[in-house]
Amino acid sequence: MKAAARRTWLTGRGGASALAALLLPVLAGAGLAADADCPEAPPLSKDAAVVDVLDGATVRLSDGRTVRLAGLMPPLAPLDLAPGLPWPQGAAARQALLDLVTDRAVRLADIADTPDRHGRLAARLYGPDGAWIGGALVGAGHLIVAPEGGRACRERLLSLEASARAAGRGVWAAPSAYFARAGDGELRRRAGRYMVVEGRIRSVGAGRRLTFLNFGDDWRKDFTVLLYSSGRGGSATADRKSLSGARIRVRGWLESRGGALIRVNSPDGIERLDPASGS
Repeated sequence: MKAAARRTWLTGRGGASALAALLLPVLAGAGLAADADCPEAPPLSKDAAVVDVLDGATVRLSDGRTVRLAGLMPPLAPLDLAPGLPWPQGAAARQALLDLVTDRAVRLADIADTPDRHGRLAARLYGPDGAWIGGALVGAGHLIVAPEGGRACRERLLSLEASARAAGRGVWAAPSAYFARAGDGELRRRAGRYMVVEGRIRSVGAGRRLTFLNFGDDWRKDFTVLLYSSGRGGSATADRKSLSGARIRVRGWLESRGGALIRVNSPDGIERLDPASGS
């Protein structure tokens, strides 16, 4: 696509009104969570121009770099969606990001040193006025906090996501395709979807490299979280005994292995919502 064509395509629906509308949840939830690793304002940097929006969390800059909003992901389509069929939540997220960057310079903060396997550099993206674009999109319910994304701004992002979920904004509008309770007897029927699941751990089992977080008495029909040890990219097994009885929120791809199952490769994939019973 030629540069002129890209400029034409990136014109038309953006502007201050779109940015203001998306920032309302962020501003309203300003006191949701303190996060020492998340600065209130971005460091000074040169403005960059966005020439393409690849999805709700990825842009291409005029200098050729592809940037992924750090710690975030667009609402992913089910794995069994037929090729070529539209996924409305994904299209809405892309349009929301497009609205925020159309005809506007952006600034980058905390740019990753190396790209991921898809050639994308993770970074936080800000408008020229310092407005945090990723935070705005999460607060509006267009983007989901990724299970692995580093510690910077993570607590703030999780707070914004929880606020959007409680308010039923964007992808969290009921019935949400992305949220469920661990006790939902029909949960395994949603296998092949990226899900955020909440529940209380009934028991904890462990092998050499695996920890099993059981949410019921029968793994053949109840929800289970499979937590890998440090050999697979991070471990929360050191305090696994204290997890029994804890209420948690977990995120990842839902599988059906008897009951529903989510595999977790990093402790960042689990949020502890209250202390374990007896602790």
